[in-house]
Amino acid sequence: MTAPGLLDRADAIVRAYRHFREVVLRGGLGVAILLAGAHKLVAPGAWHAYLAPPFADAWPVALLPLDPTFVLFGVSEVLFGLLLLADWHTPTIAALTALSLVGVVVNLCVGVAVGEPYVDVLIRDLGLALLAFGVALEAGAPRVGEEGGP
Repeated sequence: MTAPGLLDRADAIVRAYRHFREVVLRGGLGVAILLAGAHKLVAPGAWHAYLAPPFADAWPVALLPLDPTFVLFGVSEVLFGLLLLADWHTPTIAALTALSLVGVVVNLCVGVAVGEPYVDVLIRDLGLALLAFGVALEAGAPRVGEEGGP
């Protein structure tokens, strides 16, 4: 069999399972956000290094210490992850997750701009933000047979 024939066959095999796409995308995002949040709950100090220096220097540590702040971020991420896994108001929860990740991406961009070695984390979190926006759009799209659907 030729390479194009093998690729067509592989494409057909993958397409046969496309009805799982929403569960896989939503579930993957939910697990990633849940695990990141859980890690912030048990090791908030590990996340301090990713706060861009201009933001870290301006942070009002006396009023809002970093550990409790990252624990709060962790609580919200655990909640968002669980709600995504439960498929509860997925378009809204995924959009909120995406907006939160945009804040993370902006922070990491600032860090990279001032010379911090965050490029790998920036690339990952940009991908997660785009995934979250995609999950929000996919979950909000009308399905076949629904009003406005094909």
